[in-house]
Amino acid sequence: MKSYLNSKGQMFEGYEIIIGVIMGLLMAVIIVSAINYFAGAQQEISHKQLTEGFANALQNVLSNDTIQEYCVTIITPEERQKCESKLVVEKALKLDPAVYTGKSLSAAFPEIQPECIDFRFPVNSTYAGLNMNMLKINKLVKTNVYFACIAGYPTTQNCPVYCIISMGEIPVFTTQ
Repeated sequence: MKSYLNSKGQMFEGYEIIIGVIMGLLMAVIIVSAINYFAGAQQEISHKQLTEGFANALQNVLSNDTIQEYCVTIITPEERQKCESKLVVEKALKLDPAVYTGKSLSAAFPEIQPECIDFRFPVNSTYAGLNMNMLKINKLVKTNVYFACIAGYPTTQNCPVYCIISMGEIPVFTTQ
């Protein structure tokens, strides 16, 4: 029996496979690039929300809608709830590894001195701090961030405005 297919048509099969592989790799690169782009955009949004949350907490102090002095020594659950209602909360922020300092935040907000910004964070491998004015995030974290600013808070630095930025935990006010 005579075959009507010649060998020239079969030689093209190898090229079809190569073209298919190249197209598959091209689609994979496009998908991975899109994932990386959107992850980076989400982190930028989180950093913007972090700054906006701090700005809102400062604005509360400037507009006298601030945490009252009795929040320093909370006695009853009702007082605690009233204090928490004045907190600014940014939920589910994705923060990448970085170092945050009171100095870097106060540069954008001249209303507050760098030593008057404290960071509070749980003790675990995600967070590290040499002092309360510096926070180092060691790995990507998704957390709620609480901001609280109070005017006339009794600190050793004599701060006209004192702010706490707390990672994942509602801040507890204590005299220093």
